[in-house]
Amino acid sequence: AGIPPEIDALVVTATRRDPKLRYQRAIDFLADVRRVRTTLPPARPFTDSRATLVVDSTAAAGSGRRKNGPPPGQGRKQAPVPPSRASGPLPVAHPRRRRRLTITALIALTVAVAAFGGWYLAVGQASFIAAPTVVGLTQSEAEQVLASAGLTLTVTDTAFSEDVAAELIVSSDPAPGFDVREGGSVDVVLSRGPERFAVPDVRGLSAADAAAEITGAGLTVGASKQSFDDTVAAGKVTETDPAIGAEVKRDTTVDIVVSKGAKPVPLPDVVGRKAGAAKRILSGLGLDVSADSKFSEAVAKGEVISMSPKAGTVVSSGSRVSIVTSKGPPPVTVPNLIDSPKSRAISDLKRLGLKARVLEAEATPLDRVYSQDPPAGTQIPKGSAVTIRII
Repeated sequence: AGIPPEIDALVVTATRRDPKLRYQRAIDFLADVRRVRTTLPPARPFTDSRATLVVDSTAAAGSGRRKNGPPPGQGRKQAPVPPSRASGPLPVAHPRRRRRLTITALIALTVAVAAFGGWYLAVGQASFIAAPTVVGLTQSEAEQVLASAGLTLTVTDTAFSEDVAAELIVSSDPAPGFDVREGGSVDVVLSRGPERFAVPDVRGLSAADAAAEITGAGLTVGASKQSFDDTVAAGKVTETDPAIGAEVKRDTTVDIVVSKGAKPVPLPDVVGRKAGAAKRILSGLGLDVSADSKFSEAVAKGEVISMSPKAGTVVSSGSRVSIVTSKGPPPVTVPNLIDSPKSRAISDLKRLGLKARVLEAEATPLDRVYSQDPPAGTQIPKGSAVTIRII
């Protein structure tokens, strides 16, 4: 028969290897012993009729005088007597089994009491005091508090804490107010401060790769938004929220923004505008403007003659747009006017789109050009003046 579970639990508790897990007071152990004892079945009298018959038969045989025959133990073996068919099955000896259970339980209980008594006499009668409060103190401060109570401090571990600053004690064992043996030690855990994780730099990664990086950093992937971006290719991450490098709690949700590529831009018409104004308009749309210039009879100097692509074309932000500005009319080559009659020189200049500035002496008997400025062959803008001197 096995030991009742109540006895087994009592013995296990009383004989644990760790003294902190055993009964700390003998009165507590005694109370549990008495409680368990009341749950055990009571022992019953020994009433096995067959066993009684055997005893009586043996006793009767020994009371008379042995006559002829072999000494005890040396005679012929008697054949076993078959059981009477009419007698029926023998009764089950339940009382005996219950008695054995009770005896076994009482023996186990006695062993447990003896073990606990030995432990209590050896170490259990030591004095106990209430463990001081050291949570929230530095290690050195806690050591001073414990030393004043005749205790020592042992740092057993470190742990993150949202409430206790780094290097301060976050927990103690025994807890404040619980019993600790005089001259014993209090185990403490030092805080490492709040646990924080940096948002990884996932710019330029695909959404899937960015999600793997975020998860691997102890964070949770949140929403994925899309936005046009002139500098990041479509399908790549441009930014996160919280921002990259931010220190956050474990499992914080991190949203990502994925580029849709450069934003499409319809080109405005800048033809006829001054070159400076045209460049400001196009650059403000995120376009790359290149400018060239050429002479034009029809467009005033400094104004836009043409643009490419043409106005109304839809392009991506960052695309290049070329404009051509006017340098005004093409230059005119000054003709050779020396020795030409005054009237002819003036006519030639007018035909070329130049103006004549005539300087004459008081008397001009020849009425011809004897000098000019600029000299013949010089390139000057159309509409410029050429000075001629007449003699």
